[in-house]
Amino acid sequence: MRFGVYKSSMKYTLPWVLLLTACVPLVFITQSLSPAIIGKNILFQAVAVIATFIVACGVYTDADMYVRLQRTVRHPLMIALGVLTLVYGITTFFSYDPILSLFGEANRGEGFVMFFVLGLLALYMAAFFEKQHWLIFFSIGGALIVPVTIRAIAEINHGIERPYSYIGNPIFLAAWYLLSSFTGVFLIAQGRKLLGWIVIGLCSIGILLTMSRGVIIGGVLGGVAAAIFAILFLKKHDIARKVAYGALGCLTAFIILFISTRSQSIW
Repeated sequence: MRFGVYKSSMKYTLPWVLLLTACVPLVFITQSLSPAIIGKNILFQAVAVIATFIVACGVYTDADMYVRLQRTVRHPLMIALGVLTLVYGITTFFSYDPILSLFGEANRGEGFVMFFVLGLLALYMAAFFEKQHWLIFFSIGGALIVPVTIRAIAEINHGIERPYSYIGNPIFLAAWYLLSSFTGVFLIAQGRKLLGWIVIGLCSIGILLTMSRGVIIGGVLGGVAAAIFAILFLKKHDIARKVAYGALGCLTAFIILFISTRSQSIW
C-alpha cells in the first residue's frame, strides 16, 4: 500500500538531520590537504545520503510526506533549479576536464556533485522544514557569526590580508556572510530588531574584511532590488517597508562611497 495507515516518524526525524548542515562552518579534518573544505563536503554529502534514504522510506509510509515533496517539486523555483541542474550535468561531461568539473578542486569542492547535493538539500528543506526548524537553522547560523568573525579578525592581525576563518576560502567566507545576513532579516521579521541589525552589521563587516568585490557588488545590488520590491509590493507590511527604506538608504550611500573610492587599495 503506497500510503501507510499510520504516520511515520520519518518526517519528524528528517528536519533534525538537515539541521546538521547549519554546523558546517566548524567542521574540519586536520589531516586533509584542505582541512576547511573536505570535512564540509563530507558532511554535506553524508547528510544528503541519509536524508534521501529517509525521504525514500517516508514517501511510502506517510501520505503527508509524499504530498509535500510532490508539491515542492512542482514549484516553479524547483523546476528552474532542476532544469539548471540537468544542463549543468550535461555540460559537465563535455567540459575541458570532465573529472575536475564533476568533483571540483580539493580546496573548493565546487563541482557538479556538490552542486547536486546542495540542490537536493535545498529541496528537502523547502519541502519538510516547519517554521520552528527555520528558526533553529537561522539561530545556529547567527550564533556562528561571532566565532567566525573573531577568527577572521585574528587572521588579519597575524598578517593574512584576506581572511578565510573557519570557511577555508575568502570568497566562500564572503558568500557565507552574505547568506548569513538573512538570519538578521529573519530576526527582524520575528520582532527581534536589535539582534537582527547586529547580525546584519557583523555580516557586512565580515564581507568587507574579505575584500571580495563580486560578493560585495552582488550583495549590494541584490539588497537594492529586494528593498525596491518590498517598497512597491509589500504595502500592507509597515515593518517590512520601514526596513526596506532604511536598507535602501544605507545601500545607496554605500554605492556612492564605493564608486568614489573604487580605485583605492581598500577594495
